[in-house]
Parts: sequence; structure tokens; C-alpha cells
Amino acid sequence: MQHIFKSAFGITAGLASIIGVGLLFVRSVYAVATACAFYCIAITVLGIAIYRSILKSLEFGNKGTYRHLASFGTFVCDDGKMARFENVRLIQAKVPFLEKIEHKYKWRGSGCPKIYANGSMIPNEQKVNNLADSYDSVFIKLDRVLSFNECASVQISFESPLSESTPRICYKVEDPTEMLLFKVLLGFVTDKLSPAVLTRRRISSEVNSAEEHIGNVDYDVAHRSYLYIMHKPEIGYYYTLSWVMP
Repeated sequence: MQHIFKSAFGITAGLASIIGVGLLFVRSVYAVATACAFYCIAITVLGIAIYRSILKSLEFGNKGTYRHLASFGTFVCDDGKMARFENVRLIQAKVPFLEKIEHKYKWRGSGCPKIYANGSMIPNEQKVNNLADSYDSVFIKLDRVLSFNECASVQISFESPLSESTPRICYKVEDPTEMLLFKVLLGFVTDKLSPAVLTRRRISSEVNSAEEHIGNVDYDVAHRSYLYIMHKPEIGYYYTLSWVMP
């Protein structure tokens, strides 16, 4: 930031000195007008330089354009045929103006799901790389532009036949996060199911490395669901809730 400021200020000061000396020998309305125009331009250039340096410092300090505060994931299947995974993310802008975000995901099932953002279907805008250890991504335009430190929620949904989906909810925690919610709604299952398994694996580890067992989540027959809330998860892990479909 300092070197940008110094460069802009140095150029401006140098030109001001040259023009100032020249104007000592010229006394006219045109000279005054020229001086005023130059100083207006110089102030504008200096302001732009300072603004750009502030933007760079904000992005560097936060390692991105927004902070991920919380995630609420819900897997829903009411009829035993179609499944829908909904992820509501609470984000906080870390740049002066945030218009869109890049959502990275990895579809573990077969086929190609339909993707929705804030209730609207996204038509073929996702980046698919088909690599086992890399993420696909999709860009989501926010409902409104966020200013620095302003918060908003974004909803991303994946819809596919139950036979093509994978019974799991997985989060990647790279930033300080307040809460993770794992919610599974199986309206067509009236019998008791085996407990779901909650595990975690380091982000820096190999893809096929062993996962650390955190605990089990019982199936709630009355509400036909699994539910688990994790507060302030440790950074640097994938957190996964998996279960066995009947």
C-alpha cells in the first residue's frame, strides 16, 4: 500500500512543480484554468491509487472476498425417488462491494444433478473437472450487493434421483465458522434405521486417508430424521455425516 501511495504522490508532486514554475511566467485566465484542471486530475489519480491499495490490503488480510460464518445442510427425500440436498450458507463480505461468490462443491453421486441458487435453476454455468481430488464450482449472483462486513444468506440446492445420490453431508472448514448443521429428512422411512456416523479428515491429508470417528447420531423415528449441530468446528478438516439408506 505504501509503495503505491508514494508512487502516485511522487508523480503528482513532480508534475505540479513543473507546471507551477511554468505558470510563474504566464498570467492569464487560461493558465489558471489549466492549473485547476491539472490539480483536479491529480487528486483523482491519487484517490484511485489509494482506493486500489485499500482493496488489495482487504483481500490479502481476509484471504478471499467473503468470510464463511455458518452452514446449514439438509438432505431431503419424501417419496423414496427424488432427493434434494439444500445448503444455506451465512456469509460476510470482506471487500467493499460483493456481487457474487464462487461455490465449490463435489458431487459424489452418479449422473448430473440439477443445481439451484436462491430458488432459481442455474443453466450450465458450473465448472466440472471430473477429477476425484478437485472441486467443481459454480458462480452465484447475490440478490443484492453487499458492502464490507455486511452479512447475507445464500441457498444452493442439488436435486437428483435418490438412486444417483450419496447418503452423506460433507463440509470443508477452512475459515473460522460458528456453526455446522447436519439435517436429514427421510419422509418415506417409517422404520428404525442404524445410527448415522459423524467423521472428520484433515484437508491436507490424502484423499483416501482414514477418517477420524467423532460420534454417532441416532435416527429419530417420530420425525423420520437425523439431526446434529456442531458449534465452532476446528479449522482444517472435512466434516462428514453419512448413513445407510434402507
